[in-house]
Amino acid sequence: MKKSARLMAIVMTAVMLLGTAGCTDTGSGKSGKGKDKDSKDNDEKIEELQKLEGDMFVLESYIRAPIPDDMDPTTEYRVTYAGYVYSDRGYADEVAKMSDEDYMELYEFCKTALKTNKFAGYYEEVCDGQTYMFMYYDEDGNEQLIYDGYCYDNDDLEDIVDLVTGYTIEECPVE
Repeated sequence: MKKSARLMAIVMTAVMLLGTAGCTDTGSGKSGKGKDKDSKDNDEKIEELQKLEGDMFVLESYIRAPIPDDMDPTTEYRVTYAGYVYSDRGYADEVAKMSDEDYMELYEFCKTALKTNKFAGYYEEVCDGQTYMFMYYDEDGNEQLIYDGYCYDNDDLEDIVDLVTGYTIEECPVE
């Protein structure tokens, strides 16, 4: 009886290992070739978009709380179609090149938010803190407001704030 249980365990383990060894699906529903095609399509789309001039997206933050008189309550982050992130945060203008992955995430966020009117009527009741204005400039340069207000309880908006502001350095005191 012990031998048959042990043999059964070995057979089940072998079947499981052979079954998983043949799996190549990553859960995306696409084969490896499809992922290469998607990657190529993204590369072509990025190349096409980055030929455009001007801003693609502007994120403006505004502190809605008491602050010292010598502190500017507004910070602006601009993402150009060329993929650069500019910020007036800190002591001098900063610039950074956005990764292709983040660039496409931002672009798709903007297109989807406008197409679905996702944030129309969205509102958070907050007394103070920081508000954000999300502005998209389409391929023709037309200004399109995505959202303006607090975004403490909205993961999609917070993710975009984190994505864009992640390309700037923190303000450091001068010694």
